[in-house]
Amino acid sequence: SDDFLYKDNYRHSSWLTMTENRLSLARELMREDGIFMSNIDDNEVDFLGILLKDIFGRSKTDKIIWKKASEGRWGKMKNVKTFRKDHEYIIVAYKNIEEMNKLKEKPQFKHKYGNPDNDPRGPYKVGSISRKEEASDPSHPNYYTVTSPTGKKFTRQWDFPKDKFERLNKDGRIYWGKDGNNVPGLKIFLNEEREVTPYSVFIEKGTNTEAKEEFLNILSKKFENIIDKLNPKPSTLIKTLLQISTKEKSFILDFFAGSGTTAHAVMKLNKEDGGKRKFILIEMAEYFDTVIIPRIKKVAYSFNWEEGKPQDTDGIGVFFKYHTLEQYEDALENIEFEAQDKEQQKLLFELPNYFVKYMLEWETKESRTFLKIDELKDPFNYKLKIIENYQQKIANVDLVETFNYLLGLNVKGYKVLKDNGRKYLFVFGEKEGKRIAIVWRSIKDIDFEKDKKVIKNALKDFNPDEIYINGDAVVEGFRAIEPLFKSLMFEKVE
Repeated sequence: SDDFLYKDNYRHSSWLTMTENRLSLARELMREDGIFMSNIDDNEVDFLGILLKDIFGRSKTDKIIWKKASEGRWGKMKNVKTFRKDHEYIIVAYKNIEEMNKLKEKPQFKHKYGNPDNDPRGPYKVGSISRKEEASDPSHPNYYTVTSPTGKKFTRQWDFPKDKFERLNKDGRIYWGKDGNNVPGLKIFLNEEREVTPYSVFIEKGTNTEAKEEFLNILSKKFENIIDKLNPKPSTLIKTLLQISTKEKSFILDFFAGSGTTAHAVMKLNKEDGGKRKFILIEMAEYFDTVIIPRIKKVAYSFNWEEGKPQDTDGIGVFFKYHTLEQYEDALENIEFEAQDKEQQKLLFELPNYFVKYMLEWETKESRTFLKIDELKDPFNYKLKIIENYQQKIANVDLVETFNYLLGLNVKGYKVLKDNGRKYLFVFGEKEGKRIAIVWRSIKDIDFEKDKKVIKNALKDFNPDEIYINGDAVVEGFRAIEPLFKSLMFEKVE
């Protein structure tokens, strides 16, 4: 009933079928220590929870309650007859992790803070770091004796090894009481971050109101008309989830990218802790170009924006590349008869059954969408018809990147040069322990002997085990790209 791109008005069974398919695939992509997280509201939280237990295992899911509403939201909720919905959920599922990361934050105790010994680090609260003597385990590795400044001894089980206790005590972080003879505790300073076990209720981790303000400050108020469709999340919330679930070199995959908050949060966390996390975003909506890419660029420049204007240049910079995948509709646009007969072409639309069963294999097999081999002789100008904003347009296809992916190449570098009257592009990489070189160039009016010298000279320092070249060549031992490209592109996947 709405114009949101993803149909969210399915009945439960249809929605779950769609979701089960995607989550089962997502689990296959995850590392063994991978973590899956999904934001969901009350409408489907129970069903999603059951589904994730089925996919990941009954003991491998958790649920976080996120307070999404700001305090000033009461005006919008005054007509609610039962409970106002101030919260949503983050459902968490695991493969085989041992434990979550600790959460780094300043203490938020409700108790009053003091500074009885005038510690220069400011006010603090004293936290317990031991068990009572009668509850301690003498066989535990952290069972030892400590001595107070007044000479009183305490033998019990502690929260950390003795060498760490001694370091903290030397640094003045152990509090022995006003008279110096109490059971020692740890000073928890009000103004210092500390590591805590993640909790299941997220308060003050960003609200929907803050998310919208953040989004409009970055991209300007001209996006107000679509903000409710995008429903952005606060970067503070996503950053907190990343803190507890990722390592410094993790890959973060968001396959419903929305407004691009995940990319924003990854860069924000990398800035704070020096991490090298990488993000992969997937989105099928038209606003990929108008919202997600501009947001990534702007956040890379600065994290502080007001009304679309940067307040500093404190970003961390980022290299990213994006791909547009050929769609089913695009493929249909490129199916053509070899003879280019208008009457035959008309049959594509008038006889769909015949077209599907027979023409794809014979009369139209040389269409661009099935990889027109002859046109790989000019690889930098391969074009496809695509549909954009309901209009047909001609777009260049990146055959180089496509072949890299199909081959499964671990790319190490590129080299571009102009020689022999034409552009050459060399790709250097590895696959299954072999050094691979791929050579792309136009072969129109080419002198193959000169071509051979250019290629051998460019590859002499790399010393590849295998060489792939488009079109014809007189280079010893090379493999032609075209037949391999086509077989990899259209091989049957069981």
